[in-house]
Amino acid sequence: MFKWWWRYACEEDALWRRTIASIHDLNDDIDMWQNRTICNGGLWGSISTIHKWDNNFEEVIKTGCWLKLSRGDRIRFWTDKWIGNDALKELFPRLYKVSVQQSAKVMDMGLWNGLQWCWIFNWRRPLFQWEKGQVEELKMKLEEASLAIEGNDIPHWRFEERGNYSTKSFTTAVLARETETLTSKNVWRGVAPPRVELLIWLVLAGKINTRSRLKKMKLIHQDNANCPFCNRVEESIEHLFLHCDFSWKLWCHSLLDWKIETVMPGSVETWFDMWMNNIKTGVEAKLWWSVFYANVWAIWFHRNKKVFENKEVDWTDVAYLIKMLRAEFV
Repeated sequence: MFKWWWRYACEEDALWRRTIASIHDLNDDIDMWQNRTICNGGLWGSISTIHKWDNNFEEVIKTGCWLKLSRGDRIRFWTDKWIGNDALKELFPRLYKVSVQQSAKVMDMGLWNGLQWCWIFNWRRPLFQWEKGQVEELKMKLEEASLAIEGNDIPHWRFEERGNYSTKSFTTAVLARETETLTSKNVWRGVAPPRVELLIWLVLAGKINTRSRLKKMKLIHQDNANCPFCNRVEESIEHLFLHCDFSWKLWCHSLLDWKIETVMPGSVETWFDMWMNNIKTGVEAKLWWSVFYANVWAIWFHRNKKVFENKEVDWTDVAYLIKMLRAEFV
């Protein structure tokens, strides 16, 4: 879906773009590549908020999208990232604060004197001496920029050599970020069947389609987003696998065999870290990890039974399945 976001930014004169802009009352100055939500509701509402679906999506979009400078007609001087990896307001926060041109485009920050571009800054008040020093640093930074007399600023995709967006490069970037995030978390331990380890990986990566995630993607109504076990709280990953009374009771029951009492963690990732920090070796290590893998798999299995087959679930049945899985894994 992100390709439509990209096409909206690139195809300024396309009829379909003008139609979308008319339907949603958008102006031509909408900077979709800067992660701004432009409309709510409907298919285009989902497309324009894709960066909210997943933290890795958001980071890849922020990193990958930038405007290639031409005459500075679309780039905001202070707030867009167009010189290096940081916006100028982040590099020179004091100057940004006293500027009267905070929302100005690059082309509005100076003028052409023949073939020479001259920067012109307007301040709310006379600058202190040390602030004047920062202005000189800013001017030195701006020497990296090369404005053109003609031509529009165009979106550029960092993950492709030619700067053109592709779904393959987007997917590769997202997967690379997820792999980096989970590098220290050795999910693939050979403790359980591959399908179980894949589930654990998806849970830690935030990719499981809980009702909360489906709601954000506008695939279900918000009234149908509650946990199928307790029906009191929205079904997020943390709630489903940890914070729901049903699930936490299963964890506590499993830990009785290890004579361990603990407090409820804030996230599944923290819970996984706790398992890693309990250093065990040999057969004991495999038994220890089987508890984690079996609980997550059993909770998800019976959750789906409840959701898709409308079957009542008793926690003792789930606890029995967990014991069977632990024996199978070991």
